[in-house]
Order: sequence, then C-alpha cells, then structure tokens
Amino acid sequence: MDKPNQREIWFICSGMGSQWKGMGISLLKIPVFSQTIDACTEALKGYNFNVKEFLLNTDSPVYEYIHTTMAAITAIQIGLIDVLRSVGVRPSGIIGHSAGEIVCGYADECLTSEETIRVAYLMGKCITESNLPTGAMALVALSLDKYLEMYNDSELDLACENGDDSIIVAGPVANVLLMAETLNNKHVFTLVLDTKKIAYHSRLMQLVHPTLLQEVTKVIPNPKPLSKKWISTSVDIKDCNQSASANDKEVQTLCSGEYYANNFLNVVRLQDALKRIPENAITIEIAPRGMLQHISQLFQAEVYPALLFEICCLPTCVLGPIHSFYKMEGILMRLSRPLYRDVQ
Repeated sequence: MDKPNQREIWFICSGMGSQWKGMGISLLKIPVFSQTIDACTEALKGYNFNVKEFLLNTDSPVYEYIHTTMAAITAIQIGLIDVLRSVGVRPSGIIGHSAGEIVCGYADECLTSEETIRVAYLMGKCITESNLPTGAMALVALSLDKYLEMYNDSELDLACENGDDSIIVAGPVANVLLMAETLNNKHVFTLVLDTKKIAYHSRLMQLVHPTLLQEVTKVIPNPKPLSKKWISTSVDIKDCNQSASANDKEVQTLCSGEYYANNFLNVVRLQDALKRIPENAITIEIAPRGMLQHISQLFQAEVYPALLFEICCLPTCVLGPIHSFYKMEGILMRLSRPLYRDVQ
C-alpha cells in the first residue's frame, strides 16, 4: 500500500545534444552501471561498435558520428535507469524528448536493454547513411502562435513544442539561418542548434522513414504495448486511443518499429506531455547532461509545483566519493520529503 504522503516519480528522458566527452566515466565506478555498459557493448558486438571504449576514449573522432553518439547516450540512460532500479526507484510516469523516446521503451519494460541499444544504434546509422538534404534546427523563444505571427516560411516545420515560449523549428539550412537572423534582429532569442546538419522532426525525414521502419522492425519483431505510464510525445495524446485503422492503432499503442520510425518524423509535443505530470511529483531527467531542466522547471513552476531532481553526472557533480550514491537509497525511499541539490 502506498504511503499517504508518497510523491510520484516521473522520468524525463532527453535526446540528442546531451552528450559530452567524458560522460559516464565516473559512473563506471558503480558496479550496476558498469555491468549495464558491458551488456550494451556485448549487444552491439555484431555491429562493430564498442560502447565502453567510446566512453573511455574522449579523443575518439566517432564522437562526431550520429549513430555512435546516439548509442552512447542511450547506453548511459539504460545504466542510470538500472542504477535507480537497484535502489528501488521506479517511475509512475515516463516522458521522452525526441530520441529520448528510445530509452522510454526500456523504462516502460517494452524493450530489453539489448533491444534498446540496438534500436538506438540502428536509428542513428540509418540517418548517418541516408544522404538527407542539409538541414538545420533552431530554438525560438516564442509560442507557436507568436512565431507564426512574426515569421512565415512554408519550407520550415514545427519540430518541437516545448512550452509556452519555447519551440524548435526545422527545415533546409538556408531557410533556418534566414529565420534565425530575422528573428534575432527583432530581438527574439533564436539559437541554431548543432544537429550535425540533420533537420529532425521535419518533412525532410520522410526520405529515411522506410529504412528506419525496416531496420528497427528487425530488432522488435514482437512489439509490446505502451503502458499507461509512458506518455508519448511523438503521438498526439488526444488521439492515442482514437485510431482510424488497425495500422494507426499499432503506431499509437505499440513500442514497434513503426512507432520509432515515426518518432523522427512527427512533432515533439513535450508541452502536452508535461501537463500530465501530477502536482508535487519528483521528476528525474535521465541523461548524460541536463537538457530539459529549465523547461520542466519553468513549466511546472507555473502549473505544477513539481520538484526537478536531475540525476545526470551524479557522482562527479554532486556526491563526491562514489560510495555516497548508495547513501541515497534511504533518501529516495522517503519521497514525502523534498530533495534539493546544486549542480556545479
């Protein structure tokens, strides 16, 4: 039976952009985490990629490759979830941002760790080898309505709707750069993101969709349904249980090759998903580096007084000696008490 004052825990899984050279090295001192990285390395043995060597070799040029970076981020996320599970922490809700939905499949127990890391690697590999048109993405500090009032370019697509004053726009690189320049000249904060010339969540991704579908489906031959805990950001929440056909139903309810192939094609509806987080919840960002912290805090400060507890880089940034992590077990179990920490 739940304790009367027990607070829900929600995982928010970040996607590409949370990588950094040296990520995960200190976490390898935690036996559970190290075992997970070894298992991920073994799972990718047939693909000629060594996750552990990638993490340890900070001078490796493969940090610039989409598929190796995506796999490494996912491996760290799997490891963090395993560490949390080892001290009894399991989520009441799960939200993923863009490629962060890959590890949602593991957090929701739809995928094994082997399946999850292979999905990540293959999705990245398909994109790397796709020869997509050169694209770009930019963060714009406006609501979608305000953005459309101030700028209009039919070649650009809404990629992510993060909050009331935070969207990401994607499309051909020249169009994105012109948009960023125009809005910055109008004193609207606009930042072109480093996405390795890929316009994720735009119509340009239609070109790689068939390959993604084919390759990921091989890894997930028998897909399982998403549980109620997993709040999709790539499927319109309002339509999740209102499918027009059997095929649509599979896309919206199964952790399948089709679900993941559609992930990079559809708009990321993070704002809608964040509205589902209950009052007073503890949210844990599962990532090598906090990417969504300020978005979650700003949104929840206005709507839900939820506490954000970011676990990324836990030993080096916060707890000092690695054995201190295990001292958190008692703290994490007493979820009626607030948890605070500073990130250095």
